[in-house]
Amino acid sequence: MLTRKTFTEAIGNIKKHEEIMDKLNDVVREMGDFPPNLDFENLNRRALLQVLKEAMNDRYDYISWWLYEATDDYTVSWEENGRHEERNLKDVDALYDFLVEQTRTASFTELPIYDDASKERSYDDALPYKVINKEDFLTYFDRVLDYIDANEVVLEIRGEGKDRYILLSVQYYNKMLAEEDALEKQLESMEKKIGEGICNNNG
Repeated sequence: MLTRKTFTEAIGNIKKHEEIMDKLNDVVREMGDFPPNLDFENLNRRALLQVLKEAMNDRYDYISWWLYEATDDYTVSWEENGRHEERNLKDVDALYDFLVEQTRTASFTELPIYDDASKERSYDDALPYKVINKEDFLTYFDRVLDYIDANEVVLEIRGEGKDRYILLSVQYYNKMLAEEDALEKQLESMEKKIGEGICNNNG
């Protein structure tokens, strides 16, 4: 996610650019019946919008809507869990806060977590093994941790090359420790019985 300062400055510069190009096109229109479109930086603007979209995890194109399609009241609304929700995004800071909130409250089904396809694992096959790309993990950091806490899964954070990490929920980690402790006690009991049997045979 971008910082608030970087985001608001980028949006402000896009709006300034639009205003300048509108004025320049108005001047050119007065010069003849065949006014060209002088927005030579259109590709750059579209590229910047795409970068903003990805950096802010804007899955539903709220940034483009805010710049070019929003109604005068800049209000968005939706239904959530049977409730009517709405936000007023007239101020660019409100838009920033809304995009951050959308990422932090994304449902588990919206998280870019997928099943492991390589089957290269060293954990209990009965436990779901999931994967998330490193960049997506950093974007959805808080919600991924919530997902781990709510589900008994092994989650691999997969970066480039061999850059990989494993996350386990506390519940599953404790379960592993308990099973390991139980196994050690079982082995100790077996060794003790074997030792006693040897002693009895020698006696």
